Amino acid sequence: MRPHPKWRKSIKRSGAAICLLIFASWCASLKWDMGVRTRRGALYKLSGGQAILAVPEESVPGSTRWFVSPCRIQAEWQPYFMNADFGKALLLPLWIPCLLTLIPTSIAYRLDLLANRLASAGGCPACGYSLKGISPGSPCPECGQTHAPELSPPASR
Repeated sequence: MRPHPKWRKSIKRSGAAICLLIFASWCASLKWDMGVRTRRGALYKLSGGQAILAVPEESVPGSTRWFVSPCRIQAEWQPYFMNADFGKALLLPLWIPCLLTLIPTSIAYRLDLLANRLASAGGCPACGYSLKGISPGSPCPECGQTHAPELSPPASR
């Protein structure tokens, strides 16, 4: 297990950024309604800690309109789908996408922690076998992969 593969770094950084963005959106949506109504009447809105996606039954021509107003909706913790007079709507609490982003991000952080711990303990980066007592530069007895000898800092006098 290599300490920092590029894909793991990407997952960690983008996952942390997305979680922070969702959390900031959740905090803001508890105080304000923010959203956009499209030309065809669809509504995309953050309000009361949830994302609301509403699509009208029939397309209503008009102009795109952005809005911000004080929040009037109480926070909901469960997602639900509803049929209303204007069409269909999905109300999705923001904790769900945050959790779905947080799971792979925390796994990537955990894998890096384990790989760093293994490397500092003198284990083989490929298979984890302990390389203590084996001469530097010799192959791993478990997987056969050769490893470059680690350079130790010069001894101070």
